[in-house]
Amino acid sequence: MEYVIFDQDWLDIPIQDYPVGGLCVCLDPQKRLGEKTWSVLEVNSSEGPPNALGLFWDKDMAVWFAETFA
Repeated sequence: MEYVIFDQDWLDIPIQDYPVGGLCVCLDPQKRLGEKTWSVLEVNSSEGPPNALGLFWDKDMAVWFAETFA
């Protein structure tokens, strides 16, 4: 399973850029853990919204999670 990293809110990422069947590491638009909240999303299809797998304070931890999960 592949993953991609975006340094922007997941709502601002064009749907065609999501890795269908993969993971996306990006910023959480709701900023649930503070100004720089990172999300790991699972993208199941190009039609529906992605599923959030986790929230992280640190980008490196989000990437580590994506690498481990993938």
